[in-house]
Formats: sequence, C-alpha cells, structure tokens
Amino acid sequence: MAPARKASKKQDIFFEKTPVALLAVSLGSLRIQSANQAARGVLGRENIEGLLITSSLGLRLQEILARDSSRASHSCKILDVDGTLVCEVEMISHQTAGADTVLVAIQNFAGRMRPEQLRQSQRMEAMGMLAGGIAHDFNNLLTIIAGYSQMLQSSVQMKTERDKTALEQVLKACERAADLTAQLLAFSRRQNAQPKVIEVAAVVNQTVGMLRRLIGEDIDLRIHNASDVGRTYADSGQLQQILLNLAINARDAMPEGGVLTIETSNVELNEDYSGQHLRVKPGDYVLLRVSDTGAGMDEMTRKRVFEPFFTTKPQGKGTGLGLSTVYGIVSQCNGSIDIYTAPGHGATFEIYLPRVHDAPMEELHSPRRVRGGRETLMLVEDEEGVRKLARAVLERAGYRVLVAASGPEALETAQHYTGSIDLLITDMVMPRMNGRELARRFEGERPGTPVLYMSGYLETSLETATGKDAPEFMQKPFAPFDLTARVRQILDSKKGNNGAARAM
Repeated sequence: MAPARKASKKQDIFFEKTPVALLAVSLGSLRIQSANQAARGVLGRENIEGLLITSSLGLRLQEILARDSSRASHSCKILDVDGTLVCEVEMISHQTAGADTVLVAIQNFAGRMRPEQLRQSQRMEAMGMLAGGIAHDFNNLLTIIAGYSQMLQSSVQMKTERDKTALEQVLKACERAADLTAQLLAFSRRQNAQPKVIEVAAVVNQTVGMLRRLIGEDIDLRIHNASDVGRTYADSGQLQQILLNLAINARDAMPEGGVLTIETSNVELNEDYSGQHLRVKPGDYVLLRVSDTGAGMDEMTRKRVFEPFFTTKPQGKGTGLGLSTVYGIVSQCNGSIDIYTAPGHGATFEIYLPRVHDAPMEELHSPRRVRGGRETLMLVEDEEGVRKLARAVLERAGYRVLVAASGPEALETAQHYTGSIDLLITDMVMPRMNGRELARRFEGERPGTPVLYMSGYLETSLETATGKDAPEFMQKPFAPFDLTARVRQILDSKKGNNGAARAM
C-alpha cells in the first residue's frame, strides 16, 4: 500500500505544481472539482471549486470531455455559482482521472482582467465592504430610534394629535432609512438571498418610489401591471436590485430625458423558445419587461452587454457590473433574459421568471399587544443602545432578562446563574466571539436552549440550514412588537415540542 500512496502523492504534487493550467471537472455536472496553482493564477481567483463550465455546444460538451486524450480545442465559458460569467477560455480535454472526473487543460485565456478592470474590481470590493459596514451600524441606530418611538406611540401619555403625528413622521423616516440600508446591503452582497413565493407586481409597485428618485424628474416612469400577474419563487430584494440596475442603465441611455416603461404579465413559453434557451423549460412564466427610449445599442454591444466589466461608458463612469448582476440573478431564479435593441430605437429587456401557483408567503405581522411571560432570557448584544432597548422591551413584557455585552461575558453569566435559561437571544456580529460560536458553546453548557439570532445583515453561517432546522433570525431594524412576538413564538414552540416528546 505504501508505494501506491507514494505514487498518489507524487501525482498530487505534479497536478499542483505543473505550469500547465489544469482543472479537474465532474463529467456529470460539468462543475470544477479542483484547480491547480497555474489555473488559479490564470483565472485570477483562489476559490474555483464549484464553478460551472459551459459552451454553446450544450450537452455535447459532456460527450467531448469524456473522450480520453482528445486534443481538439473548444471555446468554453466558466460561470460563477450564481450564473454570472467569470471568463471565456479555450480548453483541451486531456485525460480521464476517474469514473466521473476528467482533467482539462486551459490553452488560451480570453478573460484576463486588464489592469484598470482589476483596479475597478478591487475598488468595488472595498466599497462593498464599506457599504456593508455602514449599513450594519446604521441598522443598529434605526433599531434604537424606531424601537423607542414605537414604545412611546403605545404609551397612554401620548394624548395629543400633534405628538402622535410627530412620532408617525419619525417612524416613516425610519422606514425610508431602512429601505436605503437594504439597498446598501444589496450592493455590498451582505444580504443573502431569501427566496420565497412573491407577487412580482407587488414588488414592482414597492420599488416605484426608489426608482423615481433614482432616474430623476426628466424621465417619465410608466408602470403597467396586468390584472392577473402571477407569482414566482425568488428573493424580493434581488428582484428590486434587477429593477434598480435596469433603471440606472436606462437613465444613463437617456441623458436628455425620455420614457422608462415597466410591464408585468403572464406568458407561456413553448418548445421553440426553450430550444433557443437551454436553461429554460417550456411552461408558465411571469414576464417582466423594462423598456427605454434611449440611444439603443449596436449588435456588437448587445452581444457583450451581460459580460462582467464590459461598459460603453467613459472610464470611471461605469463599473460594467450592473447588467451582469441582473443576468446572474435571473439565472439563479431559473429564468431567462432577452434584450431587443437597435441604435436610436432604445432598448427592451424581457425577463422570464418561472410562475408558481403556491400562495405567497406572508411576513410575520405581530399584533400591537403580544402576550408576555415569566421565562428567563439571556440577551447578548455589543451595541449598548440596542441592548438597553431590547432589555426594556422584554422586561416590560414580564420576562427576566440576563444581559451581556459579549459572548465570553454571556458564558460567564450563565455559569453563575443557577436557574434555567429558556432562550438565548444573541447578535451575530460581535468582537471576540460571534453569535454562532456563542450558541455552540452555550449548547454545551445548557443543552436544548433555543437561540434567536439578530443582525443588521444576514451572516453566511446561517445559510447552511433550511426548513425546520433553519435557525431563528431577526433582521435589524425590528419593532418591539416583532421582538416580543418572536420570543413568545419560540418559547411556545419549545413547550409544544417538549409536550409532544413527553406524550411519546
């Protein structure tokens, strides 16, 4: 066995160190399993595993790669996990490396970033990190402002209409600020996709206010929703991002003003259409059509418009990422996007999203008065203002609240507290110890304690669980009534589960 292991180790070293850019690709899925040092350098990124290889040859590509030692060159595209284009390459199938694996050599690389594109990408990444950090901190402030305002609103001391109106205006301003932070989170990609059944027309109507501010007064925005527009399974924030990006593109194409039209309707796509779009199956779809009366595009521009970093705008005026982001989101929704344009005749983007017949998933709307309780809660939040607000809200509802400003402090408090702790409420992003690690340590000390996470943005560590095992989470900013309703819901659910367990 030792010689075999030694030979395998030598093969691994050869694969990693050879100057030829090599990819190990799954024949079943056409996804990259691993890449050597040369391939990572050529593609300009470390994380390549999971990327998809595709080409205009469609399913024939699998047959071509399966031919051992084939030396024919083939133009292929490498797509990111969200469907966006990473680069175009010329590939040669080299040899099979297992029952479902083939080694592929990259011959020519057509997608290397130019120096100015690399600087632009790095600048965008830095801006995204800054935007995400600002939005996270701002959501903490909005939680405090909106929380205390709603507590005052429900107070018996608010008797005059002038005071009530003043508080209503404060809360409306908080809602507008929350919309802005949601846009910042979408830009920074710190807001993870939360697909659910949504009303497409409703999302369009909710976005109209932002679109009007975005495009300016010299552009006439027209909305036409069919009376029976169906539903789709998607992330509403990402659908808004599609609308915003297309609106920006249209605005820039109409510097002297014009008309931007957004339409929604139901359509049925047949075999002919799906034959031209391999990702799309025949069936029922919701059509989202966005049209402008701008300058339009020539055929060469139209073919490249969804490529990352491709832009016709002067240097420093465009990122070349807006339409590629739209393409990626549509692909992630298993949809399709077409563009119809010509110089001087504007542009029309037609987006087809699979129509579902399930009922839309309702958001949790807590009543104005929520039943409290006498349970003991552990509240962990590093932002002092949010910590004080949450404690006041929960204690007003009758709960005993143990508070901590960090994970280590929470663990120490729990060790010295002899009574039961019925729920752990923790922020996700904290110094010294994040919420997920705290929950893991807390489970070791007090098994079975349910956890409610809070954050100004969704952490990637929450992505892994779904369905009944998905962690409980509250997005900041949240209302005091939402907090007490969610706490009561979790505690009652725990009691119900314990009762079911005893019955068994």
